[in-house]
Amino acid sequence: MRIFFHIILLILSVQTVVFAQELPLNSQIFLNPYYYNPAYAGFEDRPAFYVYRRQQWTGIEGAPVTTGFNFHTIFNEKVNFGLNIMNDERSILNTTRALITFGYRASFDEFHYLSFGLSGGVGFNSIDLDAIDPDDPAILDALDNNLFLDGNAGFNYYNKGFNLGLSLPKIFKTKTISNTSFTPGEINPLNDAILMTSYRWEISEDKFALEPHFIYYYNKDLTGQFEAIGLVHLMNVFWIGASYRQDYGTTGFVGLNIKDNFKFGYAYEFFNVQPTTFDNGTHDIQLALIIGEKKKKGKVNLIQQRRNMLRTMGNLPSEQDQTMYQAEETVVPPPVETYNEEDALQDLLEEMEEEEDTLSVVPEIVPEKEEVDEEDALIMQMEEITFDDSEELTETKTPDLDQEIDKLIEDQEDFVEPTLDEEGFYIGPTTVLKGDHLLELNTGNYVVVGTYGNYRDAEEYSDQLFIKGFYTKFGYISQTKIYYVYIFESDDLQETRDTSERFKDIGAQFRENWVLQVQ
Repeated sequence: MRIFFHIILLILSVQTVVFAQELPLNSQIFLNPYYYNPAYAGFEDRPAFYVYRRQQWTGIEGAPVTTGFNFHTIFNEKVNFGLNIMNDERSILNTTRALITFGYRASFDEFHYLSFGLSGGVGFNSIDLDAIDPDDPAILDALDNNLFLDGNAGFNYYNKGFNLGLSLPKIFKTKTISNTSFTPGEINPLNDAILMTSYRWEISEDKFALEPHFIYYYNKDLTGQFEAIGLVHLMNVFWIGASYRQDYGTTGFVGLNIKDNFKFGYAYEFFNVQPTTFDNGTHDIQLALIIGEKKKKGKVNLIQQRRNMLRTMGNLPSEQDQTMYQAEETVVPPPVETYNEEDALQDLLEEMEEEEDTLSVVPEIVPEKEEVDEEDALIMQMEEITFDDSEELTETKTPDLDQEIDKLIEDQEDFVEPTLDEEGFYIGPTTVLKGDHLLELNTGNYVVVGTYGNYRDAEEYSDQLFIKGFYTKFGYISQTKIYYVYIFESDDLQETRDTSERFKDIGAQFRENWVLQVQ
Protein backbone atom coordinates (compact mmCIF):
# COMPACT_ATOMS: atom_id res chain seq x y z
CA MET A 1 0.00 0.00 0.00
CA ARG A 2 2.83 2.37 0.82
CA ILE A 3 4.42 1.70 -2.58
CA PHE A 4 1.09 2.59 -4.18
CA PHE A 5 1.06 6.02 -2.48
CA HIS A 6 4.69 6.60 -3.49
CA ILE A 7 3.88 5.91 -7.12
CA ILE A 8 0.99 8.40 -6.99
CA LEU A 9 3.35 11.00 -5.55
CA LEU A 10 5.92 10.43 -8.29
CA ILE A 11 3.30 10.84 -11.01
CA LEU A 12 2.12 14.13 -9.49
CA SER A 13 5.57 15.53 -8.87
CA VAL A 14 6.81 15.33 -12.47
CA GLN A 15 4.15 17.84 -13.52
CA THR A 16 5.20 21.47 -13.91
CA VAL A 17 2.64 22.67 -11.33
CA VAL A 18 1.19 20.49 -8.60
CA PHE A 19 -1.52 21.96 -6.39
CA ALA A 20 -2.51 21.00 -2.86
CA GLN A 21 -5.27 18.48 -2.20
CA GLU A 22 -8.77 19.56 -1.29
CA LEU A 23 -9.40 20.33 2.37
CA PRO A 24 -9.31 17.38 4.77
CA LEU A 25 -12.75 16.04 5.56
CA ASN A 26 -14.45 16.62 8.91
CA SER A 27 -17.31 14.27 9.71
CA GLN A 28 -18.55 16.32 12.70
CA ILE A 29 -18.70 19.78 11.16
CA PHE A 30 -21.91 20.43 13.14
CA LEU A 31 -19.98 20.22 16.42
CA ASN A 32 -17.45 22.89 15.43
CA PRO A 33 -18.39 24.65 12.16
CA TYR A 34 -15.48 27.06 12.72
CA TYR A 35 -13.35 24.26 11.23
CA TYR A 36 -14.52 25.32 7.74
CA ASN A 37 -16.08 28.77 8.23
CA PRO A 38 -14.21 31.52 10.16
CA ALA A 39 -17.49 33.43 10.63
CA TYR A 40 -18.43 30.84 13.27
CA ALA A 41 -15.63 32.04 15.54
CA GLY A 42 -17.28 32.85 18.85
CA PHE A 43 -20.53 31.03 18.00
CA GLU A 44 -20.58 29.60 21.55
CA ASP A 45 -20.65 33.23 22.88
CA ARG A 46 -17.80 32.30 25.25
CA PRO A 47 -14.24 30.90 25.06
CA ALA A 48 -14.13 27.44 23.44
CA PHE A 49 -11.23 24.99 22.94
CA TYR A 50 -11.51 22.10 20.46
CA VAL A 51 -9.22 19.12 19.80
CA TYR A 52 -9.93 16.63 17.03
CA ARG A 53 -8.40 13.63 15.27
CA ARG A 54 -9.53 11.81 12.15
CA GLN A 55 -8.07 8.43 11.17
CA GLN A 56 -9.13 7.55 7.62
CA TRP A 57 -9.21 4.02 6.18
CA THR A 58 -8.11 2.33 9.38
CA GLY A 59 -5.50 -0.40 8.96
CA ILE A 60 -4.07 0.89 5.67
CA GLU A 61 -0.47 2.06 5.83
CA GLY A 62 -0.03 5.67 4.78
CA ALA A 63 -3.76 6.47 4.98
CA PRO A 64 -4.63 10.11 5.77
CA VAL A 65 -4.56 11.19 9.42
CA THR A 66 -5.74 14.67 10.44
CA THR A 67 -5.25 16.18 13.87
CA GLY A 68 -5.90 19.70 15.01
CA PHE A 69 -6.59 22.24 17.70
CA ASN A 70 -8.55 25.46 17.59
CA PHE A 71 -9.72 28.16 19.95
CA HIS A 72 -12.32 30.85 19.36
CA THR A 73 -14.31 33.39 21.35
CA ILE A 74 -16.14 36.73 21.06
CA PHE A 75 -15.35 40.08 22.67
CA ASN A 76 -17.95 42.73 23.57
CA GLU A 77 -20.58 40.69 21.69
CA LYS A 78 -19.17 42.09 18.43
CA VAL A 79 -15.55 41.10 17.72
CA ASN A 80 -14.79 37.46 16.92
CA PHE A 81 -11.35 35.91 17.37
CA GLY A 82 -10.03 32.45 16.58
CA LEU A 83 -6.89 30.35 16.24
CA ASN A 84 -6.83 27.19 14.13
CA ILE A 85 -3.87 24.79 13.91
CA MET A 86 -4.14 21.63 11.82
CA ASN A 87 -1.81 18.85 10.68
CA ASP A 88 -2.63 16.53 7.78
CA GLU A 89 -0.52 13.45 6.99
CA ARG A 90 -0.85 11.60 3.66
CA SER A 91 1.78 8.92 3.14
CA ILE A 92 5.08 10.82 2.68
CA LEU A 93 3.34 14.22 2.56
CA ASN A 94 2.79 16.22 5.73
CA THR A 95 1.05 19.60 5.82
CA THR A 96 0.66 21.86 8.84
CA ARG A 97 -1.46 25.03 8.81
CA ALA A 98 -1.82 27.83 11.37
CA LEU A 99 -4.49 30.50 10.93
CA ILE A 100 -5.60 33.49 13.01
CA THR A 101 -9.18 34.68 12.61
CA PHE A 102 -10.73 38.10 13.13
CA GLY A 103 -14.41 38.76 12.58
CA TYR A 104 -17.33 41.02 13.35
CA ARG A 105 -20.91 40.32 14.45
CA ALA A 106 -23.66 42.76 13.40
CA SER A 107 -26.59 42.18 15.76
CA PHE A 108 -30.22 42.90 14.88
CA ASP A 109 -31.28 41.81 18.36
CA GLU A 110 -29.88 39.49 21.03
CA PHE A 111 -30.47 36.27 19.07
CA HIS A 112 -30.52 37.56 15.51
CA TYR A 113 -27.25 38.54 13.86
CA LEU A 114 -24.97 38.40 10.84
CA SER A 115 -21.31 37.56 11.43
CA PHE A 116 -18.24 37.79 9.18
CA GLY A 117 -14.80 36.22 9.52
CA LEU A 118 -11.44 36.40 7.78
CA SER A 119 -8.45 34.18 8.54
CA GLY A 120 -4.84 34.51 7.52
CA GLY A 121 -1.69 32.53 8.21
CA VAL A 122 0.86 30.16 6.78
CA GLY A 123 1.19 26.52 5.89
CA PHE A 124 4.18 24.24 6.04
CA ASN A 125 4.67 21.33 3.63
CA SER A 126 7.06 18.53 4.52
CA ILE A 127 8.01 15.65 2.20
CA ASP A 128 9.71 12.50 3.41
CA LEU A 129 12.15 12.07 0.54
CA ASP A 130 14.06 9.39 2.48
CA ALA A 131 11.19 6.99 1.91
CA ILE A 132 11.84 6.89 -1.83
CA ASP A 133 14.90 6.83 -4.07
CA PRO A 134 13.85 8.57 -7.29
CA ASP A 135 16.12 9.36 -10.22
CA ASP A 136 13.80 12.02 -11.62
CA PRO A 137 15.53 15.46 -11.45
CA ALA A 138 12.18 17.08 -10.65
CA ILE A 139 12.08 15.10 -7.40
CA LEU A 140 15.74 15.70 -6.59
CA ASP A 141 15.25 19.46 -6.97
CA ALA A 142 12.29 19.49 -4.56
CA LEU A 143 13.15 20.83 -1.14
CA ASP A 144 12.46 18.86 1.99
CA ASN A 145 10.00 21.51 3.04
CA ASN A 146 8.46 24.82 1.99
CA LEU A 147 6.17 27.55 3.35
CA PHE A 148 3.04 28.91 1.71
CA LEU A 149 0.38 31.53 2.47
CA ASP A 150 -3.01 30.29 3.65
CA GLY A 151 -6.33 31.88 4.50
CA ASN A 152 -10.11 31.59 4.41
CA ALA A 153 -13.20 33.78 4.73
CA GLY A 154 -16.90 33.44 5.34
CA PHE A 155 -20.15 34.80 6.71
CA ASN A 156 -22.99 33.31 8.77
CA TYR A 157 -26.57 34.46 9.33
CA TYR A 158 -28.18 33.36 12.61
CA ASN A 159 -31.78 33.83 13.76
CA LYS A 160 -32.99 31.96 16.87
CA GLY A 161 -31.71 28.51 15.96
CA PHE A 162 -31.43 28.93 12.18
CA ASN A 163 -27.99 29.15 10.54
CA LEU A 164 -27.05 29.95 6.96
CA GLY A 165 -23.35 30.20 6.20
CA LEU A 166 -21.04 30.45 3.20
CA SER A 167 -17.29 30.00 3.42
CA LEU A 168 -14.38 30.29 1.03
CA PRO A 169 -12.04 27.75 2.69
CA LYS A 170 -8.98 28.37 0.49
CA ILE A 171 -8.18 31.94 -0.52
CA PHE A 172 -4.75 30.96 -1.93
CA LYS A 173 -4.08 28.28 -4.52
CA THR A 174 -0.64 26.83 -3.72
CA LYS A 175 1.64 24.03 -4.85
CA THR A 176 2.08 20.86 -2.89
CA ILE A 177 5.62 20.38 -4.21
CA SER A 178 7.86 23.35 -4.99
CA ASN A 179 11.55 23.95 -5.58
CA THR A 180 11.39 27.20 -3.61
CA SER A 181 11.37 27.61 0.15
CA PHE A 182 8.40 30.02 0.14
CA THR A 183 5.34 30.01 -2.13
CA PRO A 184 3.08 33.08 -1.98
CA GLY A 185 0.55 31.25 -4.09
CA GLU A 186 -2.14 32.55 -6.39
CA ILE A 187 -5.11 34.43 -4.91
CA ASN A 188 -8.10 32.39 -6.05
CA PRO A 189 -10.83 32.51 -3.38
CA LEU A 190 -13.60 31.24 -5.68
CA ASN A 191 -11.94 27.91 -6.41
CA ASP A 192 -13.63 26.31 -3.38
CA ALA A 193 -16.81 27.12 -1.45
CA ILE A 194 -18.89 25.48 1.25
CA LEU A 195 -22.57 26.35 1.82
CA MET A 196 -24.00 25.27 5.17
CA THR A 197 -27.48 25.61 6.65
CA SER A 198 -29.02 24.15 9.80
CA TYR A 199 -31.87 24.60 12.25
CA ARG A 200 -32.24 23.42 15.85
CA TRP A 201 -35.89 22.60 16.51
CA GLU A 202 -36.60 22.54 20.26
CA ILE A 203 -39.58 20.19 20.48
CA SER A 204 -39.37 20.06 24.27
CA GLU A 205 -37.03 22.55 25.91
CA ASP A 206 -33.86 20.96 27.29
CA LYS A 207 -35.41 17.52 26.74
CA PHE A 208 -35.81 16.74 23.06
CA ALA A 209 -34.59 18.55 19.95
CA LEU A 210 -34.05 17.80 16.27
CA GLU A 211 -31.21 19.37 14.30
CA PRO A 212 -30.98 18.86 10.52
CA HIS A 213 -27.95 20.14 8.55
CA PHE A 214 -27.46 20.49 4.81
CA ILE A 215 -24.02 21.14 3.29
CA TYR A 216 -22.83 21.63 -0.27
CA TYR A 217 -19.14 21.36 -1.13
CA TYR A 218 -18.10 23.17 -4.31
CA ASN A 219 -14.77 22.77 -6.10
CA LYS A 220 -14.00 24.30 -9.46
CA ASP A 221 -12.02 21.27 -10.62
CA LEU A 222 -14.13 18.51 -9.02
CA THR A 223 -17.75 17.45 -8.92
CA GLY A 224 -19.77 19.15 -6.18
CA GLN A 225 -21.05 17.13 -3.21
CA PHE A 226 -24.18 17.34 -1.08
CA GLU A 227 -24.24 16.18 2.53
CA ALA A 228 -27.29 15.75 4.75
CA ILE A 229 -26.99 15.34 8.52
CA GLY A 230 -29.70 14.53 11.05
CA LEU A 231 -29.20 14.76 14.81
CA VAL A 232 -31.43 13.99 17.79
CA HIS A 233 -30.63 15.71 21.11
CA LEU A 234 -31.87 14.10 24.33
CA MET A 235 -32.04 15.98 27.67
CA ASN A 236 -29.44 18.39 26.29
CA VAL A 237 -26.87 15.78 27.37
CA PHE A 238 -26.75 13.10 24.68
CA TRP A 239 -27.01 13.18 20.91
CA ILE A 240 -27.13 10.58 18.18
CA GLY A 241 -27.42 10.89 14.42
CA ALA A 242 -26.30 9.98 10.94
CA SER A 243 -25.29 11.59 7.66
CA TYR A 244 -24.94 10.80 4.00
CA ARG A 245 -22.39 12.46 1.74
CA GLN A 246 -23.00 12.18 -1.99
CA ASP A 247 -20.65 9.75 -3.77
CA TYR A 248 -18.87 9.07 -0.51
CA GLY A 249 -20.99 7.14 1.98
CA THR A 250 -22.75 7.16 5.34
CA THR A 251 -21.57 8.13 8.82
CA GLY A 252 -22.95 7.50 12.30
CA PHE A 253 -22.61 9.95 15.22
CA VAL A 254 -22.84 9.77 18.96
CA GLY A 255 -21.96 12.46 21.49
CA LEU A 256 -22.07 13.59 25.09
CA ASN A 257 -22.62 17.07 26.53
CA ILE A 258 -21.76 17.68 30.20
CA LYS A 259 -23.23 20.90 31.62
CA ASP A 260 -22.60 22.70 28.32
CA ASN A 261 -18.91 22.93 29.26
CA PHE A 262 -17.48 19.63 28.03
CA LYS A 263 -18.42 17.91 24.79
CA PHE A 264 -17.32 14.61 23.32
CA GLY A 265 -18.21 13.56 19.79
CA TYR A 266 -17.46 10.36 17.93
CA ALA A 267 -18.17 9.54 14.29
CA TYR A 268 -17.66 6.33 12.34
CA GLU A 269 -17.81 6.23 8.56
CA PHE A 270 -19.27 2.94 7.40
CA PHE A 271 -18.75 1.12 4.10
CA ASN A 272 -18.16 4.00 1.70
CA VAL A 273 -18.41 4.35 -2.04
CA GLN A 274 -14.68 3.81 -2.57
CA PRO A 275 -12.51 1.15 -4.24
CA THR A 276 -12.53 -2.10 -2.27
CA THR A 277 -8.96 -1.48 -1.17
CA PHE A 278 -10.19 1.44 0.95
CA ASP A 279 -13.26 -0.19 2.49
CA ASN A 280 -11.90 0.01 6.04
CA GLY A 281 -13.85 2.35 8.33
CA THR A 282 -12.86 5.86 9.38
CA HIS A 283 -12.84 7.17 12.96
CA ASP A 284 -13.40 10.82 13.86
CA ILE A 285 -13.10 12.06 17.49
CA GLN A 286 -13.61 15.58 18.83
CA LEU A 287 -13.29 17.00 22.34
CA ALA A 288 -14.42 20.46 23.43
CA LEU A 289 -13.86 22.50 26.58
CA ILE A 290 -16.11 25.57 26.80
CA ILE A 291 -15.64 28.11 29.58
CA GLY A 292 -18.51 30.01 31.15
CA GLU A 293 -22.29 29.71 31.17
CA LYS A 294 -24.26 29.12 28.00
CA LYS A 295 -26.61 31.86 26.81
CA LYS A 296 -30.05 30.50 26.05
CA LYS A 297 -30.56 30.80 22.33
CA GLY A 298 -33.84 32.48 21.48
CA LYS A 299 -34.70 33.41 25.10
CA VAL A 300 -34.51 37.01 26.15
CA ASN A 301 -34.80 38.47 29.62
CA LEU A 302 -37.89 40.69 29.37
CA ILE A 303 -36.53 43.39 31.64
CA GLN A 304 -33.20 43.63 29.78
CA GLN A 305 -34.86 43.67 26.34
CA ARG A 306 -37.14 46.53 27.39
CA ARG A 307 -34.20 48.48 28.81
CA ASN A 308 -32.25 47.97 25.59
CA MET A 309 -35.24 49.19 23.59
CA LEU A 310 -35.68 52.32 25.71
CA ARG A 311 -31.93 53.03 25.62
CA THR A 312 -32.03 52.84 21.81
CA MET A 313 -34.93 55.29 21.85
CA GLY A 314 -32.87 57.63 24.02
CA ASN A 315 -35.04 57.38 27.13
CA LEU A 316 -32.39 55.69 29.26
CA PRO A 317 -28.72 56.62 29.74
CA SER A 318 -26.08 54.37 28.23
CA GLU A 319 -24.16 51.95 30.42
CA GLN A 320 -21.13 54.29 30.23
CA ASP A 321 -23.24 57.28 31.31
CA GLN A 322 -24.67 55.25 34.17
CA THR A 323 -21.17 54.33 35.32
CA MET A 324 -20.03 57.98 35.25
CA TYR A 325 -23.12 59.08 37.14
CA GLN A 326 -22.60 56.46 39.82
CA ALA A 327 -18.93 57.49 40.16
CA GLU A 328 -19.87 61.15 40.62
CA GLU A 329 -22.53 60.35 43.20
CA THR A 330 -20.33 57.72 44.87
CA VAL A 331 -23.34 55.49 45.06
CA VAL A 332 -22.72 51.78 45.38
CA PRO A 333 -25.04 50.05 42.88
CA PRO A 334 -27.40 47.44 44.32
CA PRO A 335 -26.69 43.80 43.59
CA VAL A 336 -28.06 42.55 40.28
CA GLU A 337 -31.26 40.62 40.76
CA THR A 338 -32.18 37.54 38.80
CA TYR A 339 -35.65 37.70 37.32
CA ASN A 340 -37.74 34.81 36.23
CA GLU A 341 -40.43 35.42 33.62
CA GLU A 342 -43.21 35.87 36.18
CA ASP A 343 -41.23 38.43 38.20
CA ALA A 344 -40.24 40.30 35.05
CA LEU A 345 -43.83 40.63 33.91
CA GLN A 346 -44.93 41.75 37.36
CA ASP A 347 -42.28 44.48 37.40
CA LEU A 348 -43.35 45.68 33.98
CA LEU A 349 -46.97 45.84 35.10
CA GLU A 350 -46.00 47.87 38.15
CA GLU A 351 -44.03 50.27 35.96
CA MET A 352 -47.06 50.69 33.68
CA GLU A 353 -49.24 51.50 36.66
CA GLU A 354 -46.75 54.08 37.94
CA GLU A 355 -46.60 55.79 34.54
CA GLU A 356 -50.39 56.17 34.14
CA ASP A 357 -51.69 59.71 34.19
CA THR A 358 -52.17 61.02 37.74
CA LEU A 359 -55.74 60.55 38.83
CA SER A 360 -57.79 63.69 39.23
CA VAL A 361 -58.08 64.95 42.78
CA VAL A 362 -61.24 63.69 44.43
CA PRO A 363 -63.53 66.63 45.27
CA GLU A 364 -63.08 67.85 48.80
CA ILE A 365 -66.87 68.15 49.26
CA VAL A 366 -67.37 64.76 50.83
CA PRO A 367 -69.31 63.66 53.89
CA GLU A 368 -67.40 64.39 57.08
CA LYS A 369 -65.26 61.55 58.43
CA GLU A 370 -65.74 59.48 55.26
CA GLU A 371 -62.42 58.06 54.04
CA VAL A 372 -61.77 57.63 50.33
CA ASP A 373 -59.20 54.98 49.45
CA GLU A 374 -57.52 54.53 46.06
CA GLU A 375 -60.15 52.13 44.76
CA ASP A 376 -62.99 54.55 45.61
CA ALA A 377 -61.06 57.39 44.01
CA LEU A 378 -60.68 55.38 40.80
CA ILE A 379 -64.40 54.62 40.74
CA MET A 380 -65.21 58.30 41.33
CA GLN A 381 -62.83 59.16 38.49
CA MET A 382 -64.20 56.70 35.91
CA GLU A 383 -67.91 56.64 36.71
CA GLU A 384 -70.54 59.34 36.78
CA ILE A 385 -70.48 61.29 40.06
CA THR A 386 -72.61 64.39 40.58
CA PHE A 387 -72.88 66.90 43.35
CA ASP A 388 -76.03 68.93 44.24
CA ASP A 389 -76.16 72.64 45.03
CA SER A 390 -76.00 71.99 48.79
CA GLU A 391 -72.56 70.37 48.25
CA GLU A 392 -73.79 67.01 49.48
CA LEU A 393 -72.34 63.97 47.65
CA THR A 394 -74.86 62.25 45.43
CA GLU A 395 -73.62 59.14 43.64
CA THR A 396 -75.39 57.77 40.63
CA LYS A 397 -75.66 54.09 39.89
CA THR A 398 -72.15 53.07 38.79
CA PRO A 399 -72.03 50.42 36.09
CA ASP A 400 -69.20 47.86 36.11
CA LEU A 401 -66.21 49.00 33.98
CA ASP A 402 -65.72 45.53 32.50
CA GLN A 403 -69.37 45.49 31.45
CA GLU A 404 -68.90 48.87 29.73
CA ILE A 405 -65.90 47.54 27.77
CA ASP A 406 -67.75 44.31 26.88
CA LYS A 407 -70.65 46.42 25.62
CA LEU A 408 -68.28 48.45 23.44
CA ILE A 409 -66.84 45.22 22.06
CA GLU A 410 -70.24 43.71 21.31
CA ASP A 411 -71.41 46.89 19.54
CA GLN A 412 -68.42 46.72 17.15
CA GLU A 413 -67.95 42.98 16.58
CA ASP A 414 -69.83 42.93 13.24
CA PHE A 415 -68.74 46.38 12.06
CA VAL A 416 -66.35 46.54 9.09
CA GLU A 417 -64.10 49.56 9.63
CA PRO A 418 -63.79 51.84 6.59
CA THR A 419 -60.22 52.84 7.58
CA LEU A 420 -58.81 49.30 7.23
CA ASP A 421 -58.13 47.55 3.95
CA GLU A 422 -59.07 43.96 3.10
CA GLU A 423 -55.95 42.66 4.85
CA GLY A 424 -56.65 44.67 7.99
CA PHE A 425 -54.02 47.37 7.50
CA TYR A 426 -54.70 51.03 8.16
CA ILE A 427 -55.57 53.28 5.21
CA GLY A 428 -57.10 56.17 7.16
CA PRO A 429 -55.78 59.63 8.04
CA THR A 430 -52.56 60.09 9.99
CA THR A 431 -53.82 63.30 11.62
CA VAL A 432 -57.04 62.96 13.63
CA LEU A 433 -59.10 64.84 16.19
CA LYS A 434 -59.55 63.73 19.79
CA GLY A 435 -63.03 62.49 20.65
CA ASP A 436 -64.88 61.59 23.83
CA HIS A 437 -64.66 57.78 23.79
CA LEU A 438 -63.93 56.03 27.09
CA LEU A 439 -60.54 54.85 25.70
CA GLU A 440 -59.88 57.91 23.51
CA LEU A 441 -56.21 58.75 22.86
CA ASN A 442 -55.04 62.06 24.31
CA THR A 443 -53.66 64.80 22.12
CA GLY A 444 -50.08 64.08 21.11
CA ASN A 445 -47.96 62.09 18.67
CA TYR A 446 -47.79 58.30 18.64
CA VAL A 447 -45.60 55.62 17.02
CA VAL A 448 -48.33 53.21 15.92
CA VAL A 449 -47.38 49.55 15.48
CA GLY A 450 -50.84 48.05 14.89
CA THR A 451 -54.41 49.11 14.01
CA TYR A 452 -57.56 47.10 14.65
CA GLY A 453 -61.29 47.50 14.28
CA ASN A 454 -62.14 45.92 17.60
CA TYR A 455 -60.93 46.00 21.18
CA ARG A 456 -60.05 42.32 21.56
CA ASP A 457 -57.66 42.20 18.58
CA ALA A 458 -55.89 45.36 19.72
CA GLU A 459 -55.57 44.01 23.26
CA GLU A 460 -54.23 40.66 22.02
CA TYR A 461 -51.56 42.24 19.80
CA SER A 462 -50.53 44.64 22.54
CA ASP A 463 -50.18 41.71 24.94
CA GLN A 464 -48.07 39.77 22.42
CA LEU A 465 -45.61 42.66 22.11
CA PHE A 466 -45.65 43.18 25.86
CA ILE A 467 -44.70 39.55 26.53
CA LYS A 468 -41.80 39.98 24.09
CA GLY A 469 -40.55 42.85 26.22
CA PHE A 470 -41.95 45.88 24.38
CA TYR A 471 -43.69 48.57 26.41
CA THR A 472 -46.96 48.96 24.46
CA LYS A 473 -50.39 50.52 25.04
CA PHE A 474 -53.46 51.06 22.88
CA GLY A 475 -56.35 53.50 22.59
CA TYR A 476 -59.32 54.54 20.45
CA ILE A 477 -60.09 57.37 18.03
CA SER A 478 -63.76 58.17 17.51
CA GLN A 479 -63.15 59.88 14.16
CA THR A 480 -61.82 56.68 12.51
CA LYS A 481 -63.48 54.14 14.84
CA ILE A 482 -60.13 52.37 15.14
CA TYR A 483 -58.04 51.04 18.05
CA TYR A 484 -54.36 52.03 17.74
CA VAL A 485 -51.59 49.97 19.40
CA TYR A 486 -48.63 52.27 20.04
CA ILE A 487 -45.12 51.87 21.44
CA PHE A 488 -44.11 55.51 21.95
CA GLU A 489 -45.91 58.81 22.67
CA SER A 490 -44.62 62.37 22.83
CA ASP A 491 -45.76 65.98 22.46
CA ASP A 492 -42.75 66.52 20.17
CA LEU A 493 -43.60 65.44 16.61
CA GLN A 494 -39.97 65.32 15.44
CA GLU A 495 -38.95 63.17 18.43
CA THR A 496 -41.78 60.77 17.58
CA ARG A 497 -40.71 60.54 13.94
CA ASP A 498 -37.08 59.95 14.96
CA THR A 499 -38.17 57.17 17.30
CA SER A 500 -40.13 55.50 14.52
CA GLU A 501 -37.02 55.56 12.32
CA ARG A 502 -34.86 54.11 15.11
CA PHE A 503 -37.17 51.12 15.38
CA LYS A 504 -36.86 50.60 11.63
CA ASP A 505 -33.07 50.89 11.79
CA ILE A 506 -32.73 48.21 14.47
CA GLY A 507 -35.03 45.87 12.52
CA ALA A 508 -37.83 45.69 15.10
CA GLN A 509 -40.57 43.46 13.72
CA PHE A 510 -43.98 45.13 14.12
CA ARG A 511 -47.22 44.82 12.17
CA GLU A 512 -46.93 48.53 11.28
CA ASN A 513 -44.63 51.44 12.08
CA TRP A 514 -45.84 55.00 11.41
CA VAL A 515 -46.67 58.25 13.24
CA LEU A 516 -50.20 59.29 14.27
CA GLN A 517 -50.98 62.89 15.27
CA VAL A 518 -53.94 63.45 17.62
CA GLN A 519 -55.11 67.07 17.83
